Amino acid sequence: MKRPTGITILAVIAVIYGIFNLLLALLGLLGSALKASGVAAAAIRYSAGTLAYATISDAVLGILVLAFGIGAFRLKGWAWTAGVAALVLEVVRQIVGTVIQGLSAGTIVRGGITIVIALLLLWYLFRPNVRAAFGVTA
Repeated sequence: MKRPTGITILAVIAVIYGIFNLLLALLGLLGSALKASGVAAAAIRYSAGTLAYATISDAVLGILVLAFGIGAFRLKGWAWTAGVAALVLEVVRQIVGTVIQGLSAGTIVRGGITIVIALLLLWYLFRPNVRAAFGVTA
């Protein structure tokens, strides 16, 4: 089956987003190391727990999204599952992140926009023609 254009676009964005999340995870490791060493503890406003949560979630999400992007180029069935898992994780992560950062208007709007985008992408992945392209049956 020919790969739908939407999947190609989604795969490119997923690869970029996956790399971005892995880079954020590396920055989280650096921030955690600097906070633990005391070198820049005052400059880092997040707690060690928040940094650990962000680093781990960025790493897991980055791996899942990158795997989805690569697999989507090849229309692998497992890539569809990785994409769904990554989007569900993104929704959960946004909800938890909004609560951790505080329920300010800015965090609610940012989290809300990200959740809406993730839900739209989930809707797209569950469309019959997209599932069929990945070889996933209903």
